[in-house]
Amino acid sequence: RNVETKNSGKIRTLKKKKKKRISMKYITYIILGLFLTACSIPASYIKEGNNKIVLNLANGSIVIDSKGDQTYKTGGCLAKSFFYENDEVQVEYIKVKRACEWSGLAEGLYQDFIQNNMKGLEKTSSIKIDHGDIYKFNKDQQYFYFISLYDSTSHTFIIDYSGEIVSKILEKSLSINSKNQLTPKLKKEFLKNYQFKGYFQRDRDKEVMIPPMQQIVLHKLYFYPIFDRIYQQNKNTNLYLKDSIEKMETNLLQNIQKLSHDLNVLYVEDD
Repeated sequence: RNVETKNSGKIRTLKKKKKKRISMKYITYIILGLFLTACSIPASYIKEGNNKIVLNLANGSIVIDSKGDQTYKTGGCLAKSFFYENDEVQVEYIKVKRACEWSGLAEGLYQDFIQNNMKGLEKTSSIKIDHGDIYKFNKDQQYFYFISLYDSTSHTFIIDYSGEIVSKILEKSLSINSKNQLTPKLKKEFLKNYQFKGYFQRDRDKEVMIPPMQQIVLHKLYFYPIFDRIYQQNKNTNLYLKDSIEKMETNLLQNIQKLSHDLNVLYVEDD
């Protein structure tokens, strides 16, 4: 009987060790997957913060000083947006949620918005650039440049009154003197009262319902089944490992939340 007890004790110990190895293996796979995902994310063509808007384009970075009030919007179909303007430039960034889409061509909708609010404009030329297009609009021998930038998840619309940004993008002087600079300025926000404009629509086929993780209210994650299995296997067997899993879980959630600003595929936000 003593021998059987010892053997059964060894078997239970081995099972516990095996569970630990399996659990740590899952954690390792998750960390490795997130690391590879992060490495594979291309640098965003636009970054905003610290009173600066940075455009990362093929011929280098262009910095727009954005000191002053900026307008931010989220909710509905908007994952993130911001609006900034001064006498020389107007910038509007728009990122829609994964379960939504534009109700038409984003660039076309914005051009309609400009022309509806600045009557008599004529589009005279266009240039294809990295991540987008540049258009020149004329009115009464005065003009400005409209820059449309985009990637798979976001659009940025820039009205360049001085020609300074376009000059930097094209690497040649296109500065507009004060006589040729179109006045008055647009000074209107595309997303103002956007809920009533019909710019976006929900794509029900893209909506995914995922059960929330225990004690976590940040986002609904595709990692739920893996974490829940690890948690259930170890919650009563090893308190140290349980604490490690919970800390690891929190760190991973923070990383996912950070990555989700650029990738809209790892989670589904609560509406």
